[in-house]
Amino acid sequence: MYARDFTDTEDLVQEALIGLVRTFEQFEYRGEWSVQAFLRRAASNRIKDQLRKHGSRPRTVELDEAATSPELSPLEQAMGQQAFGRYQQSLDELTEMEREAVIARLELGCSHGEIMQLLDKPSPEAARMFVTRALEKLARLMADKLEPVALPRPSD
Repeated sequence: MYARDFTDTEDLVQEALIGLVRTFEQFEYRGEWSVQAFLRRAASNRIKDQLRKHGSRPRTVELDEAATSPELSPLEQAMGQQAFGRYQQSLDELTEMEREAVIARLELGCSHGEIMQLLDKPSPEAARMFVTRALEKLARLMADKLEPVALPRPSD
């Protein structure tokens, strides 16, 4: 079923049985099939809940890594193409872990706690320090790639 997350049929049935046990005092026996009808209705309600939950979430679609847009990304627009080129070149010169830290922080907006988990650091503070050092290294590498600009001399 397209709406399933990690919920199995057994889980839905178990939840329905638990619901019956919890509300057993209010359960009204109306004949031989009343328990089965109650369980069927409870399981049906849980399936409907799963469908509603799935319908409220946007569908996930895998993107092709090679797909590119002809438009500039927001990051490219903000930095300008030349600066973005320096950023990309400098990013490639970082270690893999430094690159992951920088991308997680700058491009994905991850918290230091999330980066701690991503990079297997002992604390958010350790992750913050690692990100800071990686950003400082990135800034030095980008500065090394700047072309000197000749400033106009004031006229005498």
